[in-house]
Amino acid sequence: MEEACNGEAEGMHPLLVFHCNFPTKGKEQLCNRPLEDAWVTACSHIFCYSHAKEWFQTNNDCPVCRSGRVNVLRVNLSQASVTRRGRMALLGMTPTEVMQATQTALSFWVDQKVYEFVAMGHRQKQLADQQKAAEEHIKSKLQEAEDQCNAMEAEQQQINKKIDVAEKEKLKVSEELERLRCEVAAAEDRHSRLQRQVVGEQRQDLFRRPLLEEPSPSTALAPDSVAGRRTSRTIPDSVPRNTPFREPRNILGCAS
Repeated sequence: MEEACNGEAEGMHPLLVFHCNFPTKGKEQLCNRPLEDAWVTACSHIFCYSHAKEWFQTNNDCPVCRSGRVNVLRVNLSQASVTRRGRMALLGMTPTEVMQATQTALSFWVDQKVYEFVAMGHRQKQLADQQKAAEEHIKSKLQEAEDQCNAMEAEQQQINKKIDVAEKEKLKVSEELERLRCEVAAAEDRHSRLQRQVVGEQRQDLFRRPLLEEPSPSTALAPDSVAGRRTSRTIPDSVPRNTPFREPRNILGCAS
């Protein structure tokens, strides 16, 4: 029975097939299951077996109208049942009853299709609203992402400018460092040359000093009485400068 309610009737246009009117998901959607074994209410609503059983076990009103107690009739809408009944179903009825039965069946079909179209229109409106809300949300997110990209691009430009300034300063510092290194190298070279020059002059002065040194005023030449050589002797400061020099005498009191 459940499987019979789940499939479309074979050989029938979808417009001619009845669908379950039971509201689902907070009355925003209909069950819309194709029906063969159905439950029909006096208010012209039709439900599948599972939803009718679920609802009417605890309720006696229509789940769509909710307008009070309603009579329910179980009807077999399958194509096989219709074929069995055939055209003989209206036998014994008066023309007025036939017209009333025909009008009732046609009104029921029209009411069902109108209800389906209205529900479909509500559903399409909901989907359109959801699509619009989704588009607005996506548009907002895209705008936010674009603003973030622009901000990041501006920040990247600022960073690039700072990097350029830092590179220029680095280049200046490198040039200044190279100049200082050259100056230090030149100063070290000058210092080395001056040091070599000073050492050379000290050596030359050291070699020339014995040759250029003059005798001290307090020294004078005096003959050596023992060896017969003239040697430098120091004249005491107590001896007057103008005292004539006398030859020393030997121990025998004779001149050498």
